[in-house]
Amino acid sequence: CNENSSFFSFSNYWKQTMLSLMDMPVARYVKGLNDAMRGWGTDEFTLTGLVCTMPENLYEDIHKLYETNYQRTLVDHIESETSFNYKKVLVYQALSWAQSRCKALNGAMVGLGTSEDQLIRVILTSTMKEKQRIRQAYQQLYGRDLIDHVRSETSGNFQKLMIALLESTNPQGSDLEADCNALKEAMDGIGTDEGALIKILACKSPQQIEQLKEKFQEMFERSLSEWIDDETWDWGASIFVGADFRMAMLYLLRE
Repeated sequence: CNENSSFFSFSNYWKQTMLSLMDMPVARYVKGLNDAMRGWGTDEFTLTGLVCTMPENLYEDIHKLYETNYQRTLVDHIESETSFNYKKVLVYQALSWAQSRCKALNGAMVGLGTSEDQLIRVILTSTMKEKQRIRQAYQQLYGRDLIDHVRSETSGNFQKLMIALLESTNPQGSDLEADCNALKEAMDGIGTDEGALIKILACKSPQQIEQLKEKFQEMFERSLSEWIDDETWDWGASIFVGADFRMAMLYLLRE
């Protein structure tokens, strides 16, 4: 493989390729990622290709070896060599599935104000098992329980719903007819029992919620989503406290 590049010979790429093929996959990724970012400038083409093709089962090994070899984390290096939305996309892609969700949740709560929209997107699009993984990863990344953080950054019925969703670890079996009657009772008359709505819906899987919606329509000839939409929209309160709870409830119903 000892080749010298000249007009009459092959380049040294063949030698480099053959040597790289002898590396273990994790070591090859780590070296390629570092080569794309070290020195003057950044090879965005190579960096993008490597970050976006990292096998999910190698994420942890790649991050560990990168920090061991270069005394800095892969995410820190990416953040220092990229900018704007390109940086944001690469950082999220470089993280494992659970870690990327943790970063999104933490970003929604740290600093001034809270991005309720981001909390809704991440928490309500995760399954119960996925939420367990997110909570474990959040504790490891930030040394803080996710539920405690959410509790400190939210309030009212929106807070109760977010916490109930994070605490639900297994779908609860239910009597569809009894649940439909309880939902109707919570919304009938003056005022709405938001606590009852949360208690019934937060522990349901998407499949159970679909069954519940169908049964509710069959029993009362009215859409459950439309009824909850009407009952959780307060024109006066919305001016001051927003419609986060209503938005989360409709998201939960996949509307």
